[in-house]
Amino acid sequence: METAERRTRREAPQHSLARRTLAPALLLVAITAAAALTATQAAFQLHAVAGSATGAFHSSAASTSDVLPGRAPHMRGFDELAVLAPLSDANETATATAGAQYNETAALYLAHVTSVAYCQAAHIHDWSCQPCGLVPRLERVQIVMDKKDSFQGLVGYSAADNAVVVAFRGSMDVTNWIDNMTFIKKRAYAAYPSVKVHQGFYWVYRSVAAQLVPLVRELVAAYPGARVLVTGHSLGAAVAAICTFELALLEKIPVAALYTFGAPRAGNAEFSAALRNASLDVFRVTHFRDVVPHLPPTWIGFQHTTREVFYDEFQSDYRLCSEDSGEDMACSNACSPFGCTSVVDHLTYLNVTMSHLIC
Repeated sequence: METAERRTRREAPQHSLARRTLAPALLLVAITAAAALTATQAAFQLHAVAGSATGAFHSSAASTSDVLPGRAPHMRGFDELAVLAPLSDANETATATAGAQYNETAALYLAHVTSVAYCQAAHIHDWSCQPCGLVPRLERVQIVMDKKDSFQGLVGYSAADNAVVVAFRGSMDVTNWIDNMTFIKKRAYAAYPSVKVHQGFYWVYRSVAAQLVPLVRELVAAYPGARVLVTGHSLGAAVAAICTFELALLEKIPVAALYTFGAPRAGNAEFSAALRNASLDVFRVTHFRDVVPHLPPTWIGFQHTTREVFYDEFQSDYRLCSEDSGEDMACSNACSPFGCTSVVDHLTYLNVTMSHLIC
């Protein structure tokens, strides 16, 4: 049975941006890919011209700093938030349901860490990037990067939260978009013969997996009891889902939670079911008319993971979507296929800008 929750944040900026339009998702794949790339570049230019983007899109984070005095600005720790346990926050009223409850402040923290992942490796290492100033510094942070330097993620340890954090950035160039837009499924796991994943996303993860898995194991061994949290945006969100599948089910590294932002569909129904049945919390955050969550299309055999958290246009209100299906027609899919065409909505999540232009 579908369960819905709505909540209005007290301090939500009511900004308005011009919206770009892509070719509908049901047109030819090549046309869609080209339109998406062009619109994304235009949207990036829009953010650059805006000038005030960093302050505007991060302003909602300030509302969390007064909750726990003594905490770094814009952030509460996972220990106080009890993100991996039932929430006690009266503002997060929940009906009786099976499964985990969504914690917006935890999502905001991981959105900021994902924003950090867009920046240059040197600036992440010394924690000097613009988004770095909005989150407590991760210890022992390491960058994983493919040989073409076109995709990267980070791995680090949060001492305040006793958490190992893995974050992946989204697309930054034509090569990444080609990977995004080739809608071919791959049967990649002998232990899960019915599971198929997006071939492009799979090979992107393979390009960094050999670096990442030992780093995660090292941090888990160094900090007994640390929770592993995986996150990502756009292409990085799809990679985060595949990474979580492999860490939890193949590498047998316990993953506590997966939070993604603007994720495309990463696999088939069996892939979604495997993640849903794993012992971890999965929240897939979507934003209004973001085009990317509608790719690849369902009619060629892709299906979203649960549980979707759908934000309205100004990200001041959200809806908890179906626990049983990643394709809830009352959430992001309500505007599909012809209404969900915004790239601007794809570039901001919880009013955090997801782009290398803010680094």
